[in-house]
Order: sequence, then C-alpha cells, then structure tokens
Amino acid sequence: AAEAVDDAQQLVERRRAIYGELSNPHSYALHVLGSVLRRAGRHLAAVPTFSGSLAIHEELEGEESEALKVPLWALALTLEEAGHHAEAFAQFCQIPVLVAVD
Repeated sequence: AAEAVDDAQQLVERRRAIYGELSNPHSYALHVLGSVLRRAGRHLAAVPTFSGSLAIHEELEGEESEALKVPLWALALTLEEAGHHAEAFAQFCQIPVLVAVD
C-alpha cells in the first residue's frame, strides 16, 4: 500500500508540473491519490485530497456541474467511512441529482 501511495503522490506532482494547479489532469491525479489513500484505510488523509480535486472541478466547471458528482461522492463516502457522518451527509446532499423533465 505504501508503494501505491508513493506512486499516486508522484502522479499528482507530475500532473501539477505539466498541466498546472488548476487543470483536469491534476484534479484526476488528486482523485487517484485520494482513492489509493482510502483503500489503504487512510481516510482522514484522503479527505483533503478529495476536497482539492473537488475544488478544482468547481473552479473549472462551476458549482452546478454534473462533473462534481464523482468527487462529491468520493468525498462523502470517505467522510462516512472515517466516522464523520454529519459531514458526509452534508456532502451527499450536495450531489447533483438528475431530474427527468416530461
């Protein structure tokens, strides 16, 4: 698990260096790192990583974008697994819902 975390951290640094702080590739790399940390049981370390990915998506796509679903879901799930249920619920409530219009 430690090697996977190191690899994911290196990916974040490479994507940031190549594409810049405010870019989809950097956000994706943060999401990968958060996922690796979460699977390694390091939920509290994953929270700021997923939050960073979410912040980039919000800046690039806007707060109402469908692109926010995945980072919001990952953040909420990680908070829930870390035992931060109230914070997790608040994040789940922000996930955009598709509404069918007749």
